[in-house]
Amino acid sequence: MRKIVLASVLKPVDDTRVYEKFGKSLAKLEDTEVIIFGTQSNDASLYKLEKNVRFEPYDINEKSTRSNVGRLFHALLKKEQPESVIIHTIELLPFLVWYKITNKNAGIYYDILENYPLNFTAQSYYSNTFKYLLAFGANAIEKLSFPFIDYIFSAEKTYLEEKSLPKDKTIVLENKYVPILPKIEKVKSETVHIIFCGTLSKAFGVMEFLNFVANIGSCKSQLNIKFKIIGKAYEEDVIKRIEKYAEKYSIETVGITAFVPHLTIIKAMQEADFVALPYPSNPSTQHCIPTKMYECMAMGIPMLIQNNPFWERITTPYQAGVFMDFNSCNIQELIDRIKVFEAYKNGINKNALWKTEEQKLLNIYSRKNNQ
Repeated sequence: MRKIVLASVLKPVDDTRVYEKFGKSLAKLEDTEVIIFGTQSNDASLYKLEKNVRFEPYDINEKSTRSNVGRLFHALLKKEQPESVIIHTIELLPFLVWYKITNKNAGIYYDILENYPLNFTAQSYYSNTFKYLLAFGANAIEKLSFPFIDYIFSAEKTYLEEKSLPKDKTIVLENKYVPILPKIEKVKSETVHIIFCGTLSKAFGVMEFLNFVANIGSCKSQLNIKFKIIGKAYEEDVIKRIEKYAEKYSIETVGITAFVPHLTIIKAMQEADFVALPYPSNPSTQHCIPTKMYECMAMGIPMLIQNNPFWERITTPYQAGVFMDFNSCNIQELIDRIKVFEAYKNGINKNALWKTEEQKLLNIYSRKNNQ
């Protein structure tokens, strides 16, 4: 039986892209075992694991996880001796390349989820000197690794140009939606439920969302609006701000300091009237398509979206969302727009489903492995 290892750093073994998309798709191959290396899931019992998929979790609470995870990954490869390895994060690139050098017949693949060098320079997590050093290091690691890699998967079309990826061995596999729950019929209510979900970070607009909640709370609204935040935050100041605003503005919270299973997030999205996408304008995200946008368009969930011409071109044909400025919007005008908004009058975006990307993934893998 052929073995395929899928590996990531600080992502749970049941991560939406790694397990739900890559793992389940590759598990359809005959005589193949898929081994997923990642952090412990909060509740893997939510999933009916395929017979040929195996989780290999490591402890996220162990000290210096990032430095130890490479050692654990190397040990897993040595033990399993897989025919193919796909990594979903830059930290594991040196170990992936070493495995190729010592196992020349192995197929190795790099799934690029972020433009790491651009993230370091465009986002304000590090000092100017340090962020440029990190960007230089990330770029060097990738460029030196590319000659060894059999194929590159890119989650975004924009990375092809931003990163000058080798076009002869790169394919775009966008973060489209895999249906994991049946569509539910929403109960009609006088209350408008707005949800912010997923990774609760500054880069993804958590501060803008909290300020938006505060602005709504400070004005007299004709609508009864309830807010919910579900997901995990990593920054201490973000956690404290969420806790403060949740108490002050009666925001329902789920997770915050712990991973929340994707199934739980999808269920909460289906129950909401609007999913908020308040991404601040930033070169690292403005030309990317958020996973939540695909999920909403595939499930027919309306969105409140930060103004962005690129996203408008994607969502407007389906009447998928209301565009606004989360930093300075006229609340009464927004409420009037929400009250009359009719989403998806002509149906959902069927092209937002993963099945189109699954076929590309299986074609590449089968071609490279003569299956």
